[in-house]
Amino acid sequence: MTEKVKRFVITHLSPKYPELRVLTFPAQGRYTYETRTEAKSDLDLFQPSIRDNFGDVYADSLEVIEVECWPGHHDPCRTVF
Repeated sequence: MTEKVKRFVITHLSPKYPELRVLTFPAQGRYTYETRTEAKSDLDLFQPSIRDNFGDVYADSLEVIEVECWPGHHDPCRTVF
């Protein structure tokens, strides 16, 4: 069995199902980070544009979480949390 790796991703509350978190940037492992600090840095960078484009609800719900990813390409094993 392939051992999964821990990475960090930026998530937000789902507009359709507000009790669930979803990936903010679901791009095949491109937006997973080795450390929480790296993910938080990008969150801080993107938050103003997310607020401008999608409103306060999404921007206010942004959060960095740790997820299991497949080794090598770092695709998250799940996209809903």
